[in-house]
Amino acid sequence: MKLASFGGASKLRHNFLAVLQANVLAQVVALAVAPVLSRLYTPSDFGTIAIFVAAFQLIAAISTARLDWSIPNTDTKRQAVSLFSTGFIALCVVCVSTAAVFAIKPPLLDHWSGFTTLGSLIWLLPVTVFGFGLNQLLQGWFVRENNLVPVSRMAVAQSLGNASVSVFLGMLHVGVVGLVLATVVGAWLGIGMMIRRAKGLFPTVFTVSLQEICESSRRYWKEGCISSTVSLINAASAAAPVIMLAMFFSVQEVGWYSLMLRMAAAPVGVVGRALSQSFWARASELVRAKEFSALSALYLKIIRLLLLAAIPVSLACFAGPWYIGFIFGKEWDGAGHVLFALTPMLVGITVFSSTNHLIVFSRQDLQLIGDGFRLIAVIFSVYLAHLYDWSFLTAVWLVSFSSLTAYVILFGIHRYVQIYHDRGS
Repeated sequence: MKLASFGGASKLRHNFLAVLQANVLAQVVALAVAPVLSRLYTPSDFGTIAIFVAAFQLIAAISTARLDWSIPNTDTKRQAVSLFSTGFIALCVVCVSTAAVFAIKPPLLDHWSGFTTLGSLIWLLPVTVFGFGLNQLLQGWFVRENNLVPVSRMAVAQSLGNASVSVFLGMLHVGVVGLVLATVVGAWLGIGMMIRRAKGLFPTVFTVSLQEICESSRRYWKEGCISSTVSLINAASAAAPVIMLAMFFSVQEVGWYSLMLRMAAAPVGVVGRALSQSFWARASELVRAKEFSALSALYLKIIRLLLLAAIPVSLACFAGPWYIGFIFGKEWDGAGHVLFALTPMLVGITVFSSTNHLIVFSRQDLQLIGDGFRLIAVIFSVYLAHLYDWSFLTAVWLVSFSSLTAYVILFGIHRYVQIYHDRGS
């Protein structure tokens, strides 16, 4: 990938390389410990942590009212600080409300099989969400500052912390508790470092008045509602396969799905997360400058490069049935075929997921189309497999093709918005 050709955007290259290097290290750690973890924990343990993460993703999707997405779009630093404070208040409300729901235990939870699977571990969800939400608000601040070095360092700290805790507790034979506690630690690590480096944010955040918070709420409430809806549907689309598969298939099979997706997405995420944050920061600058044609050209150039990157990803998935059992152990023999079935989904993630930027146009409403289609298609796919008594592997194939189709639809929406603004400028 020729980073020098990214429209002469030196800051984009700097941010991309900083986050890329951090992600490489973080994912190398994750991949290195995976064969160890697969022998310290059972596929059922991985199925349970997958359910925990799915529930966490759904709550975290609305935890900050997605005001962290709007922070980079603010005109002044004072507005950004005010919006950060508003998002923090929303985060506190969501976490307290979540704990209250678990305490009351409404009848609705009885219909969710994952509730009984998690047991008392469910009380760690609000703690995890709070750490993740604060993390996202801080990332929004650094994206606005177009400085992703602190974000990259946090990613390394989280990966090392998660891996260390997982292995240590796994050696103590505590079961799935080790994986859950590692997830909690991962959500919190690096936050202190980011706060220290967020110059202009602290202690300014403590000087924000109630009037400024109210003004931020009034100004961004509509965008926040749309962003939260988009985020919730997007999170539901990612969590739906785990939740639906857990309802109709064994926890062991869900564990196969979870670990294979996690391992296959790891190398994709190395480039994806670095590119996503860097491209978002650059896209915000181009839109503010009304340079829509430059944004369109940059977007298409990156998509073409990512299409090439999808080739080795596909080959690695195709070969899954021949090497997964050898690397992860006999209990994981069936997971190789699951990896093969995930090929279409992983191609979609590789090519399209890292360049979503409708937020910079304030057109998250259009993103609902692609994300909404994916959610409905995934739910329908798993239910269809259950209805006709098809195998778990068939269900994964259906989910995988549904996800790829949704990504293609979202690509078309991005091109429509880019062309629309380019013609109107």
